[in-house]
Amino acid sequence: MQSGALRVVLAVVVASLGAGCGGSETRPDLSGGTKVDMGGWSLYLRCQGSGSPTVVFDAGFYDSHEVWARLEPAVARTTRTCSYDRAGVGRSDPRDTREPEVPAEQVIDELHALLARADVPPPYVLVGHSLAGLHARLFVARHPQEISGLVLVDPTSPEYFGRGRTEPEQNGAAIGYLTADAAIRRVELGDRPTVVLVSWEERAITEPEARVLAMRSSDGLLVRTRTGHGIHRELPKLVTEAVQLVVDAVRSEDPLPPCPETQLPRLGGQCR
Repeated sequence: MQSGALRVVLAVVVASLGAGCGGSETRPDLSGGTKVDMGGWSLYLRCQGSGSPTVVFDAGFYDSHEVWARLEPAVARTTRTCSYDRAGVGRSDPRDTREPEVPAEQVIDELHALLARADVPPPYVLVGHSLAGLHARLFVARHPQEISGLVLVDPTSPEYFGRGRTEPEQNGAAIGYLTADAAIRRVELGDRPTVVLVSWEERAITEPEARVLAMRSSDGLLVRTRTGHGIHRELPKLVTEAVQLVVDAVRSEDPLPPCPETQLPRLGGQCR
């Protein structure tokens, strides 16, 4: 969905939710975290703050929602945030079938169903680190009308999994990408505000790949950092600012400001 239709839909949704906290009074309180039944097994979800769009944090391989602990409260001061654990990771149950490998599409659809069951409506701004950068792209491909913006934190390249799958994580299954590969590579981000943060060490994605990824949005920024792969751990204020820029752009329906005119360089980012 491109600019006109997408932005009109988002404007209507944002208006209906109110300027900051409207529309949330009747929804369940998820601030303390809860396990949401998925049909015989449960996924863990924690949401804070109020307002729209909802920022959904998705952790990298083997990591739980706790990796966002230094960012989420700051973002939740201005909008609603949610973080979760994939099946078999952190506080989430393993899937009841105990399959050794699941397709990436199933992982995305489980997150989609989790948000629906917990009454967390779109639009969403997805924040994905590493492996979850692939998941954010696949979420856009499968549910494009629900995604209003993205922040990709040293996202994994589709080339990273040469065998087409991860290793199993904690008590979870391995994630397979063979059937999702084409959708991940082809997805276009339209005019969704998108910030791609790439580490100096280029552990998960090369800078040329990251540049192409940022250009898949007509409103994309590429920011390089002198950090390792865990940019959100080393420079949490930088990632928080990137998220806030995207949230503000979604609300205002204005493009992201040029990178040099933002606080990103002061917080450790290099505009590319």
